[in-house]
Order: sequence, then structure tokens, then C-alpha cells
Amino acid sequence: MPNPYMVPATVRCAAPGCKNVRGENNHWFVLLPETDQKLFEMFRYAESLVRNFPRAMPLCGEACALKVMSEQLQKPWPSETVAVIPHKGARALEDES
Repeated sequence: MPNPYMVPATVRCAAPGCKNVRGENNHWFVLLPETDQKLFEMFRYAESLVRNFPRAMPLCGEACALKVMSEQLQKPWPSETVAVIPHKGARALEDES
């Protein structure tokens, strides 16, 4: 499945509302959302990432990268990634019952 953000010979920013197209000297980033236990991974722009990972999101600069990272952080976490770590107060509550 091809990456929807990569048009032949043209890469556009994946941030909502942004219509910037990649130029030669731009400082872009690539965000890979939800890989294994990670919420996302951020890389300096590499065309191979955009070409080989359909979910890769090319981002035109810091403002768009921060916008998309913020959106990724606001997504609910799957329940299997949430760890419950008991603390000293939990044992005291068990002893009372």
C-alpha cells in the first residue's frame, strides 16, 4: 500500500491543515506512529522512511512536528500497555479488610 502523503516526486506535510511541499533545503521530520510499545518515533527526514513505511508521516518543520506529536500523546493507551504498580498504601488497605 503506498504512502498517501507521498505523491510521485512530491512529498507534502502530513500535519492537519498544512499544505507545504518538501523542497531541497527544508528541515523536515518523519514521524512513525505506534510502533510496538512506543507511541511514536521521530526521525530526521529520509525519503526511504516515507517510501517504505505507509504510515510514516512527513512533517515540514518544528511547528507541524509538535502538533502531530501532541495529537499522538492525546490518544488513549491500549489497556495492555498500562502497568499497575502497587505501592505501600495498597498493602495497608488489604490488611484492613
